[in-house]
Amino acid sequence: MSKSASHAGWQVIAVDAFADSDTQKYAHESVCIPLENGHFSEHLLGTCLTELHQKYPMAHVLLGAGAEYFGSHIERLRSWKLCAQSQAVDQILNPKVFFAGLDELHIKYPETQFEYRPQSGVWLTKLFHSCGGMGVMRGSYPHTQMERCYWQQQQFGLPISALFIAQTNACERLGINLQFVNDGLSKQHPFIFSGLQANYQVSDKILLKIDGYANKLSKHFNYLGVFSLDMILTSEELFVLEMNPRISASFEMYERLNPQLNLVDAHIRVCELEPLPKLGPLSMQSKAYRIVFARQNILIPEYVTWPEWVVDRPHAGRLIDLNEPVCSIHTDDGRFTPDEILRQLQKREQEVLSLLQAQNA
Repeated sequence: MSKSASHAGWQVIAVDAFADSDTQKYAHESVCIPLENGHFSEHLLGTCLTELHQKYPMAHVLLGAGAEYFGSHIERLRSWKLCAQSQAVDQILNPKVFFAGLDELHIKYPETQFEYRPQSGVWLTKLFHSCGGMGVMRGSYPHTQMERCYWQQQQFGLPISALFIAQTNACERLGINLQFVNDGLSKQHPFIFSGLQANYQVSDKILLKIDGYANKLSKHFNYLGVFSLDMILTSEELFVLEMNPRISASFEMYERLNPQLNLVDAHIRVCELEPLPKLGPLSMQSKAYRIVFARQNILIPEYVTWPEWVVDRPHAGRLIDLNEPVCSIHTDDGRFTPDEILRQLQKREQEVLSLLQAQNA
């Protein structure tokens, strides 16, 4: 988001789990707070925000993945302006309230329980306030933080998401995404997010259903701004998994495909109740990215000639442990089949890993 906000004319103060060189390039100041078990430490993030508020008493605040639940904390810092509706965000992020809303709106979702009971079949244990799949564990079993868990029957199918922007009188779709997961990093967490393909093609029938769900949900929760829906698509049905009330990871793909878009600026303006013109027409070209994870411990050398399609580049001297994210790789723009996209990503991932392994030999 730092790049997009900077291009919109904002002076950016970034708090990030990785503080990669790209974030630092576009930020006036950046602070790195590593994730703990897939989410930010409430104490560390709260302390950081309080210190930044003393240094920068006037600011607009956008909360990204893993920090959305800090809206009420931001609102207590009176001179900061939260670019979200904290009540709507809190309701969406509360699984009991969210799934009750799905019931009220007659929107399908996998069978879900909020009290642990041993079950037959394939079930998942899910943690509140996690991101990137780190809080999703295969199996239904008691957890040390039972009050922060729910249990959901695994629904097999294609993991897809949809990116929208909701205004007071309209909810516009930017695109449908096929999501990638890396099931080889952790036996305990087999659904770690590892990228996506933007402008994934689905049938008109499914498009209408997705648009209907997004309209109903944004109105039901009185949500304004950019958001995404995570879903499972089967041959017969569509199941909603969650709603992400924030600018989600896919936004960068649509900004790259549509240079006229600045979704950070659009999100801020919508949250300030400023009407936006229609977004279209939007490019229907394919674009994908994948997160590259380290296959061994890697020390980033002082000088690396990164290919132009590498983003989220780590800064020199950083030690990256096995299975941690290294960077992201992008495909070329164009109308590619899913198989062509997969081959291009696999080839580029191997190029990056070979480059770094050669310099760590």
